[in-house]
Amino acid sequence: MEKVIAKHLNLRDVVDLGFTPWGNATVVDINRGMVKFYRPYVHTDDIKTTGGVLHYLGHEYFEVPQDDREFTVIERRPIR
Repeated sequence: MEKVIAKHLNLRDVVDLGFTPWGNATVVDINRGMVKFYRPYVHTDDIKTTGGVLHYLGHEYFEVPQDDREFTVIERRPIR
């Protein structure tokens, strides 16, 4: 793992957002000075009234400026 500032991130880099679980995001777009990330997530909730467990699955996209903020890169993937 290495620390990389946002303006040096590459497409397909996987970064640690600093919280677990599901705290990883993948760089999916770099455009107009913004870095766009994709992050899947899951949430489970034990519902006492139904006697079951509900699973919420989803994903989110978010952007950060291509500036000097640091990210921990877990994996650098080559662009094909």
